Amino acid sequence: MFVGCPLEFFETTARDPLCVALMAGLRRDSAVLEVGCGCLRVGYWFIGYLDAGKYCGIEPNIKMLDAGRELILGDLAGEKKPCFSHNDDFDFGVFATSFDFVIAYSIWSHASKPQIARMLDAFREMARPGARFVASWYVPSANLPDYQGTTWVGRSHQSDVPGVVTHDPAWLVATAAAHGLECQFIDDLMTLGQNWVVVTRATGGAT
Repeated sequence: MFVGCPLEFFETTARDPLCVALMAGLRRDSAVLEVGCGCLRVGYWFIGYLDAGKYCGIEPNIKMLDAGRELILGDLAGEKKPCFSHNDDFDFGVFATSFDFVIAYSIWSHASKPQIARMLDAFREMARPGARFVASWYVPSANLPDYQGTTWVGRSHQSDVPGVVTHDPAWLVATAAAHGLECQFIDDLMTLGQNWVVVTRATGGAT
């Protein structure tokens, strides 16, 4: 079963999203949504840190998530009571709650620009005042030009074919601004070649 990264990086890289979120103000009582939580290699650290009932995860690959719940989460599930959805259209409203943090590690590195825009729109709708959207992605290079397609690329609940995409930081800034949001790029952290960004409501924007 694909677990989201090479096994030698399984634990070490999974802690980076939690570190970024902590630097951005994550607290134990924060309400967190992880988009594409996979086998919970990242979710394990958030669920362990957060108060009970504060973690929600979206993962359409049911087999992958079920394996993570059994083998990685184990008894922690009963203690921390995470909630999950299998929707594949980036619907953040399925949990009928708003969020302080949305986490998308190695999701924008596969998602198309329309899909990222959909996530930003969902974040805008479901974000609490002061909320943060923490995401990682690949910057375009000579080998990987800026992706202009409209579909997901890489492994998913519908495909076993690997692949990644890139997005120009200027496009992220412009798209965030179009949704009343702004980007803060994390310059001193990179995870397996992916950069990090924290998206928030634009200064002076409505809450």
